[in-house]
Parts: sequence; C-alpha cells; structure tokens
Amino acid sequence: MHCSGGWALLGSRNDIEWSLNGEQFLQEKLLGSPAFFSMSVGPDPNGGSKLCLTVVKSGLTLPSPESYLKQDALSNLTKQIVCQLQKLNPDGMLSDYEDAASKIAAVEYALAEISRSDRSGTSSITLKQLGSLWKDYSWVENTAALFRSAGVNDITENEIVSVNGIQYFSNLSTTIGTFSNLTLQNYAKWQLLNSKSQWFAAVTKGLPSSSNDILCLAIVKELMPIALGRFFAEYILPTDTKTTAAQMMVNIMRAFRTRIGSLKWLDQQTIAQAQNKIDLMIAMIAYPDLTFNDTLLNKFYSELTVSADDFASNLYYYLGFEVKTNLSQLRQPANLWTMVPAQFDPLEVQASYYPSLNQIYILQGIMRPPSFHPSWPQYFQYGFLGGILGHEITHGFDNDGRLYNGTGQKQNMWTQSSINNFTLREQCYVDQYSSLSLFGIHDDESLTLGENIADNGGLISSYTAYVQKGENDICDDGKEIAEAEDWESTVKENRSSLHPCLIHPISLHNFSTVISSPSVNNTLDSYQRVWGPSIGTILLRHRLQEQGEPSLPVFIRQRVSENRIGIALQAVHPDYHRIRLNGASRILNPQPYRAAYFGEKLHNEKLVMFGVTHICAIDGYSGKIVQFVSMPVKNPVQIYQHLFR
Repeated sequence: MHCSGGWALLGSRNDIEWSLNGEQFLQEKLLGSPAFFSMSVGPDPNGGSKLCLTVVKSGLTLPSPESYLKQDALSNLTKQIVCQLQKLNPDGMLSDYEDAASKIAAVEYALAEISRSDRSGTSSITLKQLGSLWKDYSWVENTAALFRSAGVNDITENEIVSVNGIQYFSNLSTTIGTFSNLTLQNYAKWQLLNSKSQWFAAVTKGLPSSSNDILCLAIVKELMPIALGRFFAEYILPTDTKTTAAQMMVNIMRAFRTRIGSLKWLDQQTIAQAQNKIDLMIAMIAYPDLTFNDTLLNKFYSELTVSADDFASNLYYYLGFEVKTNLSQLRQPANLWTMVPAQFDPLEVQASYYPSLNQIYILQGIMRPPSFHPSWPQYFQYGFLGGILGHEITHGFDNDGRLYNGTGQKQNMWTQSSINNFTLREQCYVDQYSSLSLFGIHDDESLTLGENIADNGGLISSYTAYVQKGENDICDDGKEIAEAEDWESTVKENRSSLHPCLIHPISLHNFSTVISSPSVNNTLDSYQRVWGPSIGTILLRHRLQEQGEPSLPVFIRQRVSENRIGIALQAVHPDYHRIRLNGASRILNPQPYRAAYFGEKLHNEKLVMFGVTHICAIDGYSGKIVQFVSMPVKNPVQIYQHLFR
C-alpha cells in the first residue's frame, strides 16, 4: 500500500490527495488494480493476428453482479473486508474499519447494479469515444501515461479499444458521483488489496513454518512461470519431448487436413476454407522459444527487480513488471505465453484452443506420464496425447470454432449447404450422447456438444495420423501385448533411475470413462473393419481384461490408493509428504485456491499428478461444503453433472 501512495486506514501515511486522475490511482493501475475497470493488452475479439487494447468493467469482490442480490450479501462482504483489514493492521480502530467497509460495500453494490443492467457486450471504439462515455476519467492522458511506463509512446485519442460494457461506462459518472472522494479512495485501495488476496497468508503470519517452502514454490510458480518452466523442462522432461510432440502435432494436422478433403458432405468451397484455416493454425508446444534462449530470457526479465530478503518489495516489483510486460505488447503478434505468462503454469495439466487467435497451447504439465513420454510405443503416444492434440485441432471446427476464420475473425466461411449438413451431424452427437445415462440420469448433451465433437475428431485424426505414418508398430494383437508387457518390464527394471512422476499409479480415466463413450466407438466403427486391430480395440480389450482377466499388464491394472499416493508423494516431495502426515495440513491446502468467478480453472494439478482429483463447492457465506466430488482424473463432464447441476 505504501508503494501505491499509502492508505491511511492501514496506518500508512498518505501525503498526496487521491483522485481518479491523480498519481495514486495511476500507480494502482500500474499494479493491476481492477477498481472500476481493468485495462490490458489482449486478443482482438474481432480477430486478427495483432494484440489490441482492451477495457472491461470490473471491480467487484463477490463472484458476479448477481451475488450482490443475495440476502445478507452486503453485511457478509462488510465483515470480510473488516476481517482482512484487521489482519493487516491489528492496531487500527474497529469502528473505523466497519465504517469504511460498509461504504466500500455500498460502492460495489452500486457498481454491480449498473453492471447487471448492461447488455451492450463488446464494441471497438476509440479512446476519445470512450472518454465521452465516462467523462470523469481522462482516458487519453491516463492511458498514454500507463503505456509510456511500458515503453509505448504513441498512444493517441484515435487508439482503437475493445470495450466490454459501453452502457456500464455511460452510467459510471452518475453512479459514483453520490460517494465522497474518501469512500472512492478506500474502495480503490481495497480493490488493489483484494486482487492480491492470495498473498494474505504470506503477510499475516497465518502459516506454520513447515509450509513456507511450499508457499514460496507456489509464489515463484505464479510470478515467474517461464523461468520455472525452464527448470521443469531441464530436470523433468526428456530432451526430445517437445520435438516429438511437435512432430505428432504436424502429423495430426496433416491427417486432419486430409480427412476434411475427403468429406462428401462438405462442398469444395467450404473444404478450401477449412483447409486454409488448418494451414494458418499455430501450435504452441510445451514452452515458449525464449525459455532456452539466455539472451531473450534475460531480456524478458531485465526490468524485474528481486530482493533476497524482502517479500513485499518483490511482490510490488513483480506486479509492476507483469502489467508493463503486458502493455508493451500492444500491436505485436499474439503470443499468450509472453502476454499473460501467469496464466500458463508449467506444471498445469492443460491444453487449450483459442478461436480468436487460431492458436493451440499445449502445456508442459500434460506432456509427462501418464499422458506422454517420448520413449513410449507410438500407439500409446498417439492413443493418449495424440487424442488430446487432435481434440484441440477439432475445436477449430466444432459448433463454435467453425464460426471463426483462419486469422481469428468471426466470419462465416462455410456455405449454407455445408452448414445444413453439419447441423444434421451435430444433432446426431447430441442424440447419441444424450442416450447415455449415469445412475439412471440422462444429461443434456447439447451443453457439451463442442467437447463431444472434439473428442471424436481428435481420436479419429490421431489414429489416421498414426496409420499414415506406416510405422512397424502397427501389428497384430499378440505383438502389441508383448510390446506393452516388455515396456512394463523395462519400467520395473529401471524404477530407481526414473523420475517419480513416471512410476506413480496410472489413472484409468482414459481406459474406463472414455473407452465406453461414443467417441471411441465411432472411431472403431470407422476403422476396425479396414485396418483390423487398432488403438481402440487394444484399449477396449485392456479395459475388459482389467475387469476380470489377469492377462492385462500390471501397470494398467493398478488401482489408485491412499498408500500408492503416499509413496509417490514421498518420492516427489518429501517435505510436503511429512507435512501431509501431520495435523490439519493433511486435509487442508495451506494456500486455498479461490476461483475469481464461477467455474474458473476447476482443476488442481497437484492432485492430478497423483491420479486423483477432489473438488469441493464451498458456500462463500457460511463456509460449509455444499457439494463434493472425487474422480481419478479431472473430468469436466463429471464436474458439471455432480457439482454445477
């Protein structure tokens, strides 16, 4: 707070009067404050390869504007604010905290009201036009000052801005005009503080000393993911992991392109457009190129100051570095790895397709066992990671992705006849998947249509690429089983030399829940009559054997158990294993993950690594667990069925 001009409420001297157009609010924005609005550089919603300036309505503590309509929402928010202020400054007056907190909650309630009523969506306008909407804020001058700090010196009133919330900004002056300058200052300071609430545990002395190393690792992982990703790649991933996966992506893209050309229900015009989109699609594999380029990596972090013994200063310098790094990429080619590095945790088990960029991102965390290893047989590589790569490619052509062209612009590139044929086929998926039930419950599969299409297209494309390679490992059942058992034997013989992540219990997610889904059955229907034994039939036989026959290799028969998880955890992280065995740290995450909004990042890579995921839904007011689900590996469909519904 002192670095942003101080906050008298917390006992920090405040020599300069706060105002919307003053130095303090500008400094708060340079630290990433979401008060009133958030400004950043990001993909153009209208498409294009260059990054643009984006402004979105923000500044609420509760998950959504609708949250403020709940009974006791304001009183609970007031208590939350008071509690945090007391933690940060126990010597302050409780009455001062309560008075300030109630007024901050009132500001947020008013902002939530105009945010709820805003139905304007996203529009592209100039900075000058934005200034005419909220006249209390000098958009051109303040935006130019923010970008100058990042080395961008040519911001003018004609700069194009992608604005989410035109109506919101039109009503902002009237809404906040009823509050005093002191109340607006307290609100802005609180928003800055709350946006960094994940660091409260580190500054309020609420953690046992034994957890400090875990907290510090989590902090480094979030603050410097690219640098940490280098260590992860050096010490965990085999050297040819990225090159092997990248070549798989090339092969699967080529197979996908070939399959598009063979579809009889698409006309030639649509096929040409779809193949052009594939040609323009960019795949980012494992880590950005600068990760192992010392010159580029040092340049990337050159503006970041780090102290060996001052956590607060390190956090302050990093927040400024993060904002400036983002702003400096205005009008540059889109590269999310360097634009928002904090969103790309190198340990995260994740793969994503971004339609407005026509780009795929495959993170390091998913490129290790049990998903992938470059030395594994290719039918395992293409059957597991290959299916994931194909899944993300297919997203570019599912019910949402097909609405974007090769440069990410939202543009219909299909003829009407092809659209009609696609609509008939997507309804087949809805009907087919909706016919399935879990405990007698049938789900509305139109909600997961894009994922179902991607599952099918991914498996078929990966298998097509595998077959097109013409490798010798397409062989009869007996030889495939022999190779699998030989691979298992090799793993056993070399357990001591393998990284612990390779020998932990392998989850049966892809061998059980997925193997019985229509996506695999559709793949088998397409290929087994032509090619005979396939990846799908091998996995299906393994699944059946696992249910009752002893001939399945042991590494697939293994069950997830508390004992095996404990053994793997002890090998991977002995200190945390010791903490886990003692006291509340065994069942309580020392740094709970708080989703910023409903449904955000429902995963936990730490648990996924050991083959089991637990997800709790906790009521934000009572603190009680209202729903709970466990699964071998994160499964979005199960999360939706058991948690969201």
